[in-house]
Amino acid sequence: MTSTTIKLGEENAVWTHFAARGGPVSIGFGCPRLTPPYLASSLLLSAFSSLGNMGADLSPEEVRAAALEAMGSPLGELYDILSNQVTWIHLKWKEHRTLFGTSQGRIDFLNEAAPAFFAGLQDTLWNDVFLHLCRLTDPVMSAGKRNLTIECFPSLISDAALRANVEELLKIVKVRTVFARDWRNRRLVHREFPIAITADLESLAPGSRHDVEEALAAVRSVMNCIEVHYMKSSVLYEHSIEALGGIDALLKCLEKGVEEKRRRKGLRPF
Repeated sequence: MTSTTIKLGEENAVWTHFAARGGPVSIGFGCPRLTPPYLASSLLLSAFSSLGNMGADLSPEEVRAAALEAMGSPLGELYDILSNQVTWIHLKWKEHRTLFGTSQGRIDFLNEAAPAFFAGLQDTLWNDVFLHLCRLTDPVMSAGKRNLTIECFPSLISDAALRANVEELLKIVKVRTVFARDWRNRRLVHREFPIAITADLESLAPGSRHDVEEALAAVRSVMNCIEVHYMKSSVLYEHSIEALGGIDALLKCLEKGVEEKRRRKGLRPF
């Protein structure tokens, strides 16, 4: 079996083709699983706007109350839940960039610390971001059951002009998340039966770092359109701030361990 160390480079869907054969995997996306308290804290820290600092000093309960007052029920309740989810995925993305999208030096450092672990982590985190994108943007109904997604917004918006704007933005979201949904449907949730035993994964839609960035930007556009209309400000989800004990804390601990290991071996520190 070939090496499982991680490498720096533009991510694409081909990584699974190699991983399935025991080869190297390319850089993935995501962060450690977030618990509900972390998520609530994250929303609080990320809720500052491009038109002011609405939410910067509000608790999660106060943010929810403000949404309900501005939008009414059930739109305000739906917005509050989905706003948390959008914050969550942006935190995953931010931590991915910190771990795997910073520099070749960071990749070398992670390979020095625990190459097999971080190679496996990339696989898990990449899949998680794809699945999260799909959960946020799935149709309102599937398999005869309702889904809680941003596609639910139009039916709850009474203002005709706003509803039309949101519907147009959702069309863009649908296009920009095709790659994630293809992977979700044919590889991550269900394993597509191959036409031939030798068939590989080339038919799957490519998925790159750029594709994820574009998909997240489209999701933000929907959220911001609603926020500006009802709350006169927009949340800068892409600048969400992680709570204490996040990826920076992990890296500091790893740095101490790697430095000590290299010292014992008589090697230069990173």
